[in-house]
Amino acid sequence: MPFSRIASFDVLRVLANGSISASYAKVGVIFAHNVRAFRLINNTNGDMFFAVTNGATPASDGTADNFFVPAATFLLWDISSDASGATNAPAFVLPRSSLVWVRQSSAPSTGSVFVECMTAVGE
Repeated sequence: MPFSRIASFDVLRVLANGSISASYAKVGVIFAHNVRAFRLINNTNGDMFFAVTNGATPASDGTADNFFVPAATFLLWDISSDASGATNAPAFVLPRSSLVWVRQSSAPSTGSVFVECMTAVGE
């Protein structure tokens, strides 16, 4: 199936600083659509580790950490937003049913973390 050429945006996922600890916590709900691009925003005053799973809870011992995002910064991944869709090859995407998790590297006392996602209509 060729890629859709119409962008859509999924609901904003957020987790406040008081819910973030040394153990992984879910940031919102699973992705209902394949994700083409996403941004992890750390609007706290603590450094964060993020993990992306198929829904399973990641280990909080450092073996499941996917991304480190320092305080007051963000990480942007554009996986396939500009793919041409010229072939019927499978899309290179973060699959639906994925879930983003966060844990602290240093304890936050202000702010929240956010996950923003761009999807495609019909995918």
